[in-house]
Amino acid sequence: MDNQNIYTSDKYGIKFTYPKEWRVGDNHLGYGTFQLFNYDVSQARGKSLFPKGQNKIEASIVSSNIYGTSADYPETRRVIKQVLVAGQTAIRFEIELAGGEKILSYIVSLPSTSDKYFSINMYGDPLNFHILDEVVGSIAWLSW
Repeated sequence: MDNQNIYTSDKYGIKFTYPKEWRVGDNHLGYGTFQLFNYDVSQARGKSLFPKGQNKIEASIVSSNIYGTSADYPETRRVIKQVLVAGQTAIRFEIELAGGEKILSYIVSLPSTSDKYFSINMYGDPLNFHILDEVVGSIAWLSW
C-alpha cells in the first residue's frame, strides 16, 4: 500500500486505491466528478489528444449503466462486456473514437441503491489502461 492512495466516499459507501503519484483534480463525487491525473493539470490540453504516457481518470455517480455517445466524439468501435466488480454487476466499455483516441470505462451498480451507478472512465494513453483495471479491482464497499 506504500505506493497507493485510498479514496473513500462515505456517502456512496465505496473505497478504492489509486497510484500515489497520481494527482487529485476535482473531488466532488456525487456532486460532480472525482478526477485523477498522472500529469500536472497545467499541461491539460482540452479536446486534443493526450501526449504519450498521460492519462486522466474521472469518476461520477450516474443514473444509467450505459456509457453514452456524443456527436462531438464519433466512435469507430465499442466493445461491451458484463463483469463483476466487488460482487456487483458492472459493464466494461472499450471505446475507440474516430480520431484514434481510446476510452476505458466501467459502470458499476451501487449496492446501496437500485437507481444509481458508479461510473469510472480513463482517457489518454491506452498503454496505461491497466491502471484503471487495477483501480476497479481494488473497489470495496463500506459496511452500512
